[in-house]
Amino acid sequence: MKIIQISDLHLFATATETMDIAGFSVNTYQTFQKVRHALQQESDIDLIIVTGDIAQDPSKQAYQHIAKQLHTLDAPVYCLTGNHDNPEYLKRFLNTGNLHSIDYLDTESWRIIFLDSSKPNCVAGHFSDEQLAKLAEQLDTHKPILIAMHHHPVPIHSQWMDEIGLQQAEKFINLIKQQEQVKAVIFGHIHQAFDETHHNIRFLGSISSCLQFVAQQDDLVISPQSIGYRHLNLQTNGNIDTYIQLVEQNN
Repeated sequence: MKIIQISDLHLFATATETMDIAGFSVNTYQTFQKVRHALQQESDIDLIIVTGDIAQDPSKQAYQHIAKQLHTLDAPVYCLTGNHDNPEYLKRFLNTGNLHSIDYLDTESWRIIFLDSSKPNCVAGHFSDEQLAKLAEQLDTHKPILIAMHHHPVPIHSQWMDEIGLQQAEKFINLIKQQEQVKAVIFGHIHQAFDETHHNIRFLGSISSCLQFVAQQDDLVISPQSIGYRHLNLQTNGNIDTYIQLVEQNN
């Protein structure tokens, strides 16, 4: 099964607004159009997972604009909430047609669980006890499991980012490491590639569709040159083949 992960689109209500961060100004609509064009050249995509921060401007108009862009993708698209997103608008506007905002998906060979790690008025991530109890029920399957979320639940060796990762991550890790069917956790938020294995579970972070944060830095350092997405090929035996696909910005 071929899955594409795109993350941290940071889109606005119009095609002209820019995200301004650390001295850089990025037109996130233009960068997403390049990623969208690259995805349209891909073949045999079974589904696309968007791991949060879909909007930078979490307005009603932004999600209406985003829905029009995502509707053009030729695959089912599963949308997750990030810390910049409006959960109400995301579920209203990104849950129609080929767009889905659901708790989990059972495919023929895998179960994919979609978790909302966002917390109101907080940059860091959080899971309530109720969410973890619900997750425990969702883990009850004989199929291999892929978990998708926005915030990173393991340290990525970058001080400023690790301070705004998943709060109380040990509760989440202690839960999923008890289920040998959990094969991987994919996430966004970090704007960089990441691939480490803990407790026999692979933790995979993806680059952003608009700009990247330089890895293993104590403070924020921007690398705006590269954009792209992650390929995931889920095998029926529970193995995962994955790599980052960079997109040429001059096209």
